[in-house]
Amino acid sequence: MFIMSEDSQRTQGRDAQSSNIMAGKAVAESVRTTLGPRGMDKMLVDSGGDVVITNDGATILNEMDIEHPAAQMIVEVADSQEEEVGDGTTTAAVLAGNLLGEAEDLIEQDVHATTIVEGYHEASEIALEAIAEQVNEADVDDEILQQVAESCMTGKGTGGLTAESLAETVVDAIRHVDTDEGVARDNITVHTQVGASSNATELVPGIVVDEEPVHDGMPTEIEDASIAILDVELGVRTGDVDAEYAIDSIDQLNAAIDAEEGELEGYAQTVAESGADVVFTTEDVNDRVANSLANEGILVFEGLGDSDARQVASATGARRVGALEDLEDADFGSADRIHTESFGDDDLAFVEGGAAAETVTVFVRGGTEHIVDELERAI
Repeated sequence: MFIMSEDSQRTQGRDAQSSNIMAGKAVAESVRTTLGPRGMDKMLVDSGGDVVITNDGATILNEMDIEHPAAQMIVEVADSQEEEVGDGTTTAAVLAGNLLGEAEDLIEQDVHATTIVEGYHEASEIALEAIAEQVNEADVDDEILQQVAESCMTGKGTGGLTAESLAETVVDAIRHVDTDEGVARDNITVHTQVGASSNATELVPGIVVDEEPVHDGMPTEIEDASIAILDVELGVRTGDVDAEYAIDSIDQLNAAIDAEEGELEGYAQTVAESGADVVFTTEDVNDRVANSLANEGILVFEGLGDSDARQVASATGARRVGALEDLEDADFGSADRIHTESFGDDDLAFVEGGAAAETVTVFVRGGTEHIVDELERAI
């Protein structure tokens, strides 16, 4: 039993086939004009007023609010192409739409749908065989890789940055993570930052973390850094149960204040004596502890997300520690250089040349949010 709203309509047979084909063709037509080097950009405005300007087929289809099941299948075709190849999403959607159009003509000639499907399946086998015959084995050098990258970027809005320059950056990133077991694509990250010309896009041999030091007096650059990653709050411990303490004299108050100061100073002293130059913690750092660590010349970042902490650990070889007293020499990681930079209202930490550095970051710059988004899609 199907319970549907009163204004719902049910179609079947030839009418249902025509409706599904029309929906699929409509979606394909929506991205057809973006295809090729002369393709046009689309401006998409959602219900909240957010604007996306792009000619990337996968982005356009994902931004569209599509409810029709048959039309949604065209989106899935583009998504599959993006996941498997990383390019050609618009072409895949347009081809799927054309195949639906040809199927519509065959149906009007009373060719059964099953026969059409079998014919398309046979055609795909012939196409795969034809492609296999055209394959040439060759050593893939940097020049070929750059040509491939430039081809993928054709038609993308890359601001003032040429496809050739961006392709060089992409090839450098690929070569950095190329191993005997293949290319570790997960070790390439893309970080976008608005506020400069796209020509400022660069490859960072490490990671970029969207964090700022906890104290203004801390150093902004440390070379040959010893790094600790903590899952510890560097502040006054609080109980899990609400409790009140009655203080009857000034001596008791001073004793309580001295105990708190001693606890905070103990945290700062433990970190300083550990030999850490840079500390990343997923918890908070008390202002007095931060001040003491700043006086020691230690750079501290607080409130890291779990993914950022894992990324820093992977890049530097550091181990995450859940208790300050458990911090040992074997838990430390290292990096050639850690420095912080301000970009408008944003502060970023650059971790470069870590001891276990297998990660590179394409640091994408652009004058507007739309440009950096399109650059990220191009990469």
